[in-house]
Amino acid sequence: MTLINKFKRKILIIYWTLLGTKNRIKKEIELSKHKNINNYKYVLGVYDYTAYKETFAIGDFLCFLFFYKCFIKYNKRIEMIIICDNQKKLNKFEKSILKAHIGMAKVFLGKYLYLIKVCKWSEFKKKKFREYYIPFIKEVYERKDFRFYFLSMYNDMLSSLGPNFLKKFLMNKKDFEKFESKIPNKYLTWHIRHNPEWSQLRNIKKMNS
Repeated sequence: MTLINKFKRKILIIYWTLLGTKNRIKKEIELSKHKNINNYKYVLGVYDYTAYKETFAIGDFLCFLFFYKCFIKYNKRIEMIIICDNQKKLNKFEKSILKAHIGMAKVFLGKYLYLIKVCKWSEFKKKKFREYYIPFIKEVYERKDFRFYFLSMYNDMLSSLGPNFLKKFLMNKKDFEKFESKIPNKYLTWHIRHNPEWSQLRNIKKMNS
């Protein structure tokens, strides 16, 4: 390893250490607010399409759903808002993903989801949420990505709870029974991943036949 590469490696280690420290601080601040959650009637999950580069990702949205599902431990009604400023201008693919996001919320949050709706940022700002606990409310109103702050919060929020609660939190095969009739007997699962900003090891590369 050359001297330049060693220097780059040290810089990278320092960067990720500082980033990880920031994420942990943000997480602890958010967890400290949970002691006051009983002052609110509801929990509101906000997914803002403008805040994320991978707006129409499925996996990232699923992470959000299970993060918000952690709040059932507080016996609060959960509502969700998807903020989409240009809903009428979405192409066919984007509309299908928005529809899928709404469907996923209904499936994975199930009976704990009281309401989900789509609105513009201008409409969201006008609403009053005095009775709602909004996780990472500062980042929500700054329209920032806060995924890395809550990815390690699952264990903090759920580890002290018993097996009966985990049965409520985790999915059961019975939750998918109503979809069995819609799944063909023969099907092909195809996974494609390509993100030039992440590690290239698992990316799909163009192949010439």
